[in-house]
Amino acid sequence: GRAVETGFLEHLWNAPTKDVYAYTEDPTLNWSTPDEVIVGFERGVPVTIDGKRVSVLGAIEELNTRAGAQGVGRLDVVEDRLVGIKSREIYEAPGAMVLITAHTELEHVTLERELGRFKRHTDQRWAELVYDGLWYSPLKEALESFVAKTQEHVTGEVRMVLHGGHIAVNG
Repeated sequence: GRAVETGFLEHLWNAPTKDVYAYTEDPTLNWSTPDEVIVGFERGVPVTIDGKRVSVLGAIEELNTRAGAQGVGRLDVVEDRLVGIKSREIYEAPGAMVLITAHTELEHVTLERELGRFKRHTDQRWAELVYDGLWYSPLKEALESFVAKTQEHVTGEVRMVLHGGHIAVNG
């Protein structure tokens, strides 16, 4: 993924211009052909795209191309930084968004209800620690041990349609 900030984006009233985006096509275009993709996971790790074995990096690269071509993966957010500064950022992460969507759906069908609920809280806290630069925090390491345990049965395939800036899980 990539991030763009500062300059004219600091003024919230300014809409991002087309030149801000490099990975994603305009999601408001009139799309004619959806792209169906099947992502396979083993123990929570993406291992196949449409039945073809891939590395995690390979999955991200392929999905960046395919999802980005469908306008998937744009985020426009105002972040609240650790030091109290608010900052507007434009993110493009088409591959990551597809993988997160697929992984979340697979967890819905493989994790027990209470485990899944707690896992969602854990995911949020882990992301906050990383964002705040606490990569080597003992809490982050403990959360990662918990997450590893939750992924033991997160194995299977998820089918999605990428189209017009949206990801629709359909199998």
